[in-house]
Amino acid sequence: MYVALARLEPAVTADQPTNADAQLVHDVLWAHATPADRLEHVRARAEAGGIDLTLFLGRAVGGQEQAKAQSEDLLRRARHATALSLYGIPGIYS
Repeated sequence: MYVALARLEPAVTADQPTNADAQLVHDVLWAHATPADRLEHVRARAEAGGIDLTLFLGRAVGGQEQAKAQSEDLLRRARHATALSLYGIPGIYS
């Protein structure tokens, strides 16, 4: 299993994200995940200034770098959903 860490930061600094926002992000990610993403578990937590994500992915042929690329692709696809369009994705960390 591989782990990718990401942070979603609000595009506008209005309200701080809540636990409900984190749950919505969690649900949106699952709704956009495909079997090719190898997503096994998502942890989303509202923190000061954003939402911290931990994505757990099944082993990929390309190793950790492939898992990171899969996470980036999933986040890009999910970001087109209305709920995530309010967030920027500064980067994925593995």
